[in-house]
Amino acid sequence: MINSSEGKLEHKRELLKILKVRSPDDIYCRVNYRKDHYNIIMRLRAWGAKVEVLSPWNLRQTITKNIQ
Repeated sequence: MINSSEGKLEHKRELLKILKVRSPDDIYCRVNYRKDHYNIIMRLRAWGAKVEVLSPWNLRQTITKNIQ
């Protein structure tokens, strides 16, 4: 899914590196949402450090900053 997605090659490479070191027990979910929809950000923030957004990159950056 990452390789076929739109986005910068450097971001794809970074995500693939991250996935190589993750546990095989990790759960991955795909969510369809409206861009910049506040509710999805609040739901992801509610998971705290237990969630990591992989894509899209801008949402990943937003959630990372919020969690930190």
